[in-house]
Amino acid sequence: MLYVTFEFFTIKGAESLIYEAEDGQKYNYLRKMVGQGLSTQKVNESIPTLQSLAQEFVDGMLAKKGETLVMRDEMQDQSINIACKQIIGLDFKTKEEYYKFEQEVVIWTSAVTKNVLYALPLPGFIFKLFRFYKAKKNIEKAVEERIQKIQIDGPDNSTLSGMVLAIDDEAEDDDSKHLTYQQIVDNVLFLIAAGSDTTSMTLTNTLFLLGFHTEVWDQVVAEQEKIIAEHGNNLSQDILERNCQYLDAVIKESMRLITISAGLFRTINETLVIDGYQIPKDWLAILSIYLTHEYDEKTWKEDLSHMDLFQGFKPERWLEVETRPKEFVPYGKRKSKI
Repeated sequence: MLYVTFEFFTIKGAESLIYEAEDGQKYNYLRKMVGQGLSTQKVNESIPTLQSLAQEFVDGMLAKKGETLVMRDEMQDQSINIACKQIIGLDFKTKEEYYKFEQEVVIWTSAVTKNVLYALPLPGFIFKLFRFYKAKKNIEKAVEERIQKIQIDGPDNSTLSGMVLAIDDEAEDDDSKHLTYQQIVDNVLFLIAAGSDTTSMTLTNTLFLLGFHTEVWDQVVAEQEKIIAEHGNNLSQDILERNCQYLDAVIKESMRLITISAGLFRTINETLVIDGYQIPKDWLAILSIYLTHEYDEKTWKEDLSHMDLFQGFKPERWLEVETRPKEFVPYGKRKSKI
């Protein structure tokens, strides 16, 4: 169908992880190579940048004291800012330059999330006239320029840099030792689309819940103040992993209650019978993340209060093995077969 060409090539790109479903070997290769841009070392190197961006963002919000802030917009702005500077490694000279690029990302990611567009029965060249296609090409141009700069000047702390320099030591030939140019571009775009929107929604939902549960907010603040008292103002990955258990529990509880994805799509590779219902081979099945959380045997309550935003928001459940949810799908989507 014509929309397949549109979805694969015009919007996201066919060489990204999200679309490699049939060839398991290629998927594992892409996962390993793209993962080198997200390695523990790269994450450690990115912490100072992320902390600086977060502090800059908080200062900006505090400067708007007295104004009405739309948190969804604020979180979106922050997540895109991080994506541009940390994933791609862009260094904007002016705020106007950043806001212009941010708008391109917003236009493109909005088209990515509106799946209804994929079904439009139009030929590919028509889609190239849409504003979101032009936005995507502008983002690609910025990524391409950064790749060229990295190849000339050497590596930096960006995720893109790790992908450009990624090496597969087990590759049988020189061509597969490195990601291709298109694989780098498509996977950077995938990380931006998958990371910025999901991050902004998770932060928005978490702040929404904290607004109704001030006692939880107080505990988050107390944990942060303790970290500063013991380790100072400069954070590291090790400090975050060892000392932010309660904050981590708050975020997980937010994602348990408010899922940011409708579900995971899978193609059935053999006929199944579940609860008396037959699901034929090659049919598309959708896993509901929300229902998975709702029917978790560790958290289940007959009155469904465990899923209520007021009664069910209990981050402390994540701190002990005995109360920790058994079935938890934080977020993730890859079309594949089961």
